[in-house]
Amino acid sequence: MKGSSHYGIIFNGDTNETINYQLYSDASFANSDDKRKSVTGYVALMAHGPISYRSVRQDNITISTMEAELVACSEACRESEWIRILLSELGFSVTKPTIVYCDNTSVVAIAKNPGNHNGTKHIDIRHLYIRELVERNRVSVTYCWTENMIADILTKAVPTKLFTKLRHLIGVRSIQMNN
Repeated sequence: MKGSSHYGIIFNGDTNETINYQLYSDASFANSDDKRKSVTGYVALMAHGPISYRSVRQDNITISTMEAELVACSEACRESEWIRILLSELGFSVTKPTIVYCDNTSVVAIAKNPGNHNGTKHIDIRHLYIRELVERNRVSVTYCWTENMIADILTKAVPTKLFTKLRHLIGVRSIQMNN
């Protein structure tokens, strides 16, 4: 804490922008503990700063990286719906689909393609939920290069240089307090 007391979040209050937000979703496969459970991480950004985040061990054991990432993406999509409802209750409407970034191309393909994918029948409900949100134009699941996946810092330890980059991308910056 001592070395980061001068860091904070500054939100862009430009009212000319339309109300929108995006989420970054990531998972670390089977690295949580001796039970080999994966970790879900997601962060929602609005006005260039985080408004919601979560880092939690997944309840179920997933059998592949794709499945762990799909669970994380599903959780991020559920959060997106909650944020959309909250904004609506506050009098703001979100007219465009919310972009949910994921660094797994298989998850992006499953979200966009309603066809049958081998090896996903046991996780059908999760990707059907994501597909429904895509079809209803509520979310758009989009690929994000792993080096720019800011949710990485919520799922695993990352090297210092990458941590510094992701911290900046998430909206945490050095701020100076004027007395």
